[in-house]
Amino acid sequence: MGVKLSENNQVRILRIEGDFTSEAAQQATALLDRQCTGVKSLKLVADVSACPYFDSQGLETLLSIRRRCEESTGRFMLASVDANCRKILEITRLESRFERADDLESAFRSLR
Repeated sequence: MGVKLSENNQVRILRIEGDFTSEAAQQATALLDRQCTGVKSLKLVADVSACPYFDSQGLETLLSIRRRCEESTGRFMLASVDANCRKILEITRLESRFERADDLESAFRSLR
């Protein structure tokens, strides 16, 4: 399990590997606080291709990241959401709250 943050042409990529639960959500928040505080127009893609599950803390963190991006006049997008995570978003009625892309490259094209 792990969370990594990188940047590609002014778009930040949050890679989530493993279940996005409390510990990983805290890691993601800490990374963003360290590396993205004060960034104007924060454009961020959460690559969830290696994430099979979101719990309530993970979903809350994703919503918080989305708000943070929007408050900076940026955008937030989920990329490579698998069937299980899509079902979780559907059950929690959050699917319409997140922009989604089929893969990371599609997300980059949309955010540039």
